[in-house]
Amino acid sequence: MKGGGYYDANSSLQARLIQSAVPLFNNAVDSVSLPDGDEAFTIVDYGCGEGKNSLACIDMLINRIRQRNCDLDINVIQNDLWINDFNRLFSSLYSEYPDPRSYSGTSGSASTYFFASGRSFYDQIAANGSVHIGLSTSAVHWLGTIPDRSISKHIHLSGATALERRQLAHIAAEQWHAFLQHRSREIVPGGKLIVVMLGCGAEPALVNDSGLWTGETFTGENLMDLMFSVLTGLVAECHISADKLEKFAVPLYCRTTAEALLPLTDPASALAGTFKVDHLRVQVDPSPLFETYQRAGDSRAYATALIDWTRAWIEPLLTAGLFDPEETSATTWQQILEELYDRMSERIAISPEAYACNPIMLYLSLTRA
Repeated sequence: MKGGGYYDANSSLQARLIQSAVPLFNNAVDSVSLPDGDEAFTIVDYGCGEGKNSLACIDMLINRIRQRNCDLDINVIQNDLWINDFNRLFSSLYSEYPDPRSYSGTSGSASTYFFASGRSFYDQIAANGSVHIGLSTSAVHWLGTIPDRSISKHIHLSGATALERRQLAHIAAEQWHAFLQHRSREIVPGGKLIVVMLGCGAEPALVNDSGLWTGETFTGENLMDLMFSVLTGLVAECHISADKLEKFAVPLYCRTTAEALLPLTDPASALAGTFKVDHLRVQVDPSPLFETYQRAGDSRAYATALIDWTRAWIEPLLTAGLFDPEETSATTWQQILEELYDRMSERIAISPEAYACNPIMLYLSLTRA
């Protein structure tokens, strides 16, 4: 993700998804067994990002835990890759957050302690049997690694061939299994795991209560088609290497409910029976960016906001995948990316309804058996 506070400033959509998951978080806190004696209660956020959305979620959990036991020490582990902007996270925690005392201060005789973990959540993050609540929002759809040319004629899963989708599905299944396997070791019996990740629109289980589904199989499908089209034009103009574009693909996967459940329900799986499924739902959520456009009717402002949201998560991927620092100066690749965003913005402003980007999300709540 794009650091320096840019992601935090342009992740209102991700914040909305956390609000949709509030009932799951509340149920988890209300039903989890609290530790006895002097043992601390431990929360881990797997994929915390720069922290704005993560800290708001953690604050909610801490306040609800304190309602059950105000004398309970709480450990919070904020996990993300080592390249994450942890400086920004702790700056938000101790300086910028409206009420940092809810984290760094005390409640009753108890304290809250914060830690950072710079490892992939596809590895183990905490000690065996030490975590009471684990959460991951808008993170586990990201894959650790995928081979070059995983998607030969596009940059996104939506443009993959049937064979390429099966290959990506295999990679995603292995990494999802690894994620759950490590969580099964870390989370105490009776502990909770809540995951919010991109789902798939092409399945009967899709819930579309509010009529928000645009017909896309994957969130942002039209937006990624547009980006690929503009990138192809930039290749034709010799601004970007054709070889690099052919190698590049956005490393994410949108799971179906069946794919999410398979490691837990397949009798042949080593994880069968390790978690009880409390809640599973795939639904379409409203994009706050598109809601603002619908109220104000300003298509150019919407195009700008949508591009800002997009570049917050994709720009580091584009930079690393499309440009060689030995061949292209930072000034040059920044100019090329600005041209990409400008061309996309012009197209979005003409037809904003085609790029509503109402996210298709999978909500999963588990209890460790």
